[in-house]
Amino acid sequence: MRTAEREHPMVFRLQEASTNATVETLIPASPVFDATFGLRANPDDPIEEARDLVPGTLTVVPLLTAIRNDFIPEDLECYTIRIFPVDVPGRRELFECNEDAAMANNYFCKHTICIVDDDEPFEVAFVRTMYTVDESAGPVLVCVNLTRPEIDILDETVNVFVIDFLTSMYIPVGDVPFATPDIPDFLSRYPMAERSDFQQQTVAVNLIDDILISEPMRIVCYNQTIYDDLRLEANEYAGLTLGVEDNPQTTVTLVKEFFDQASILIVDNDRAVVGLEMTFFSVMEAVGYVEFCASVSFPEITCPIDFPFEVGLLTADGTAVETMDYGAIDVILMFDTCETRKCVNVTITDDLVDEPLEFFTYTLTRTPSLDPRIELNPTNGRVEIIDNDVNINVGYDPISYVASEGQGSVELTIVIFDPPVGGAPRPFTLVINTQDGTASALDNDYNAVSGEIVQFNVGDTFQTHRIIINHDMMCENDPNEFFFSNIALDSGVQPIFVIQPQATVTINDDAEPECRLPIEVGYEFSVYTTTEGIGVETLCAVVMNFPGGSPRPFTINATTEDGSAVSGDDYVGVVDVPLMFQVGDDRVCHDVVIIDDDDCETPFEDFFSNLEYGSGDMPIIITRDRTRVIINDTAEPECEPITVGYNPATYMTTETSGSVTLTVRVFSHPGGAPRPFTLVVNTQDGTATVADDDYVPVDGEIIQFNAGDVTQTHTITINDDDECEKDPNENFFSNIALDSGIPDITVTVPQATVTIDDTAEPECAPITVGYDPATYMTTESDGSVTLTVRVFSHPGGAPRPFTLVVNTQDGTATVADDDYVPVDGEIIQFNAGDVTQTHTITINDDDECENDPNENFFSNIALDSGIPDITVTVPRATVTIDDTSEPECGQTSVFVNDTLTGDPLLTVSDLDQPHRGAW
Repeated sequence: MRTAEREHPMVFRLQEASTNATVETLIPASPVFDATFGLRANPDDPIEEARDLVPGTLTVVPLLTAIRNDFIPEDLECYTIRIFPVDVPGRRELFECNEDAAMANNYFCKHTICIVDDDEPFEVAFVRTMYTVDESAGPVLVCVNLTRPEIDILDETVNVFVIDFLTSMYIPVGDVPFATPDIPDFLSRYPMAERSDFQQQTVAVNLIDDILISEPMRIVCYNQTIYDDLRLEANEYAGLTLGVEDNPQTTVTLVKEFFDQASILIVDNDRAVVGLEMTFFSVMEAVGYVEFCASVSFPEITCPIDFPFEVGLLTADGTAVETMDYGAIDVILMFDTCETRKCVNVTITDDLVDEPLEFFTYTLTRTPSLDPRIELNPTNGRVEIIDNDVNINVGYDPISYVASEGQGSVELTIVIFDPPVGGAPRPFTLVINTQDGTASALDNDYNAVSGEIVQFNVGDTFQTHRIIINHDMMCENDPNEFFFSNIALDSGVQPIFVIQPQATVTINDDAEPECRLPIEVGYEFSVYTTTEGIGVETLCAVVMNFPGGSPRPFTINATTEDGSAVSGDDYVGVVDVPLMFQVGDDRVCHDVVIIDDDDCETPFEDFFSNLEYGSGDMPIIITRDRTRVIINDTAEPECEPITVGYNPATYMTTETSGSVTLTVRVFSHPGGAPRPFTLVVNTQDGTATVADDDYVPVDGEIIQFNAGDVTQTHTITINDDDECEKDPNENFFSNIALDSGIPDITVTVPQATVTIDDTAEPECAPITVGYDPATYMTTESDGSVTLTVRVFSHPGGAPRPFTLVVNTQDGTATVADDDYVPVDGEIIQFNAGDVTQTHTITINDDDECENDPNENFFSNIALDSGIPDITVTVPRATVTIDDTSEPECGQTSVFVNDTLTGDPLLTVSDLDQPHRGAW
């Protein structure tokens, strides 16, 4: 135990390893004999001591405090010793240490004790000193050991300690090589990695406050970024070096030798392709030479191959022979590091010998030292040599062309003049450029051509190309505008001569619709509505039959005309204002100034503006040459909302009336409409239909209300069809809607119902019908009897068609006795105008004298079909068959004569009894 070193009257500094120390403090005179002093190293570890004080004197109180050596590197730590009052039973007062009084009397209520750490620092070293990684593998996990040597000698019970300060460990990474002795032998054959191969990083590894460590070693790791650069290169290595932050409180040291350095071997995984730039040439003998080039496929990479390499290139005869036709080669192309292209020239011999097309080949080959990661492709090529003994003369033929706008395009022909047998002896190309004349590409007369290539191949005698002609829907000032097409030699082995290099194309516009069709122009609207407060009303004339605007320039003039509005009072009139249409204009407008006079006037005054032809190529038709401008005085009460509708909304009529008149009323203004408006009328079928010819439909009829009108009417024609309808009260509807007018206008009763009453028509009058007569006499020998059915109610005939059904019924005459042929369901048809109809019943003759000589039967009729009201008033007729006149029922006479004299003695006549035979 030792006395703490005092740095300040209130501050003591102790070494952590001192274990404990004595702190002396002065306690002032006090009537209190006991006080309690609290010692707190931290909130969880209080130490309390009690001392007796001598009243009225300063007391030096030694206080023993324990210091704990925790073996943990840490910052300077301090804590406070403070005097606390204690309530002692039986004492009269408490001791209170007053801070201000203490300072004035050179004593203190509290002391600060600071502990200086004297523990050993941590040691740090790489876990591995060598990492091998594929270039595309991504980040490499690099780890460092953090160790404390003292942990090994701690008591077994001390197996946990706390790092309660903040320090940092740094791992700088760079491309600076290690010192030569430190490089592993196997790395000496690899180049040092550049900064494009990996990310240079300085990684701070923090040891955070209060990290709980339970083992003598801790591993700290980070991810080292490796770049996949797509560049073919040798395997490389990068060096890692451990360092510490320059900080006086740092408690991390390095382990020497190899443990503070590490290496990353980066294994390259890229490939490269080297090949011939061109695999085919077609050249003239006089070309001199051909350049063969080999190149790396990815020249956009700054250094696609990061080491020197070699490839071979050699030629071989085809039909062309070395020395005679070309100069053979067998060479090595040496590429330096990062070089992407190498070329060599091969001589072509101009031998002046007339010969056919010849060729030779060339090949790119591998050298023994070529890296296997380099692929050769393509490797084979061919050179064709064209004999140059024939001149080629080429040009346009013909040199003049005429096209119309509607044609769409024009085809021009380029020919070889006096071509040799077999056509062009060698390929060549021409370049085409157009040139404005009076026709202009900027005016969209045609599509300009710039640099278009025309290819002539061996054997060709001509080629064509097309130029687009635009149909601009404009009548040109010059109906025959023209432009030029020019050709020039682009490529080919000489001699080639362009002898007719220019063709003229004339665009004929005369036949186009825009040059011969009339222009229809007129005001955009027939009515414009404006207000006094608007200031200016703009009236526009529009081209109506050319959606793309006027095809040619023209002028029309506008002049205003008074209506109820007066120029000077209500508006500022204009005279012959020119409306000039240019090509493409679809509308031209002019303004009319509206005067706001603040006068109370008719709220809908009007004036007119008229159009007249001014100038321009005819024909020009002014289809709407007049428009009406209505000025709405919005400040007047006459501008209030209007409600309008049918009044009444139901109507009753008959077919014979011929028509019905419907009334539309302004409800909102009993004095009449405050401004003009129009309604449109359309009818709609109900049970009465247009298809049945019940009425004449109305479709789009306009009702005009003028200012002051209270009502307007319209009439609908009712057809009298001379037929009695099945429904005697059919109906249809009439609908109105707003057509035009200044808002606010509301149609509150938009529909009226019209009922056609057919019951009062003659064709619908009640019908009575029946047998007339109702009794009939016949005989067996007649064979039949005809019965008559009559329309009683209409002497002039039935007003409408109907049918009756007939059925017979036995009386004393029966069907069973074969007296007559029965009738079952026979139909009697009455048409309009028929007064009577008949039907016949067959009577059978049986050659027998009946017991009843006057037998009878009945015929009944009933309504079968027809529109009511139809009544059968005599539904039955009686038919009597008279048998007395038949021979079998005739008079019998018997005569008795005297047998001697011959005189009649007796006569017997039997007229009342049936004949039963001879007596």
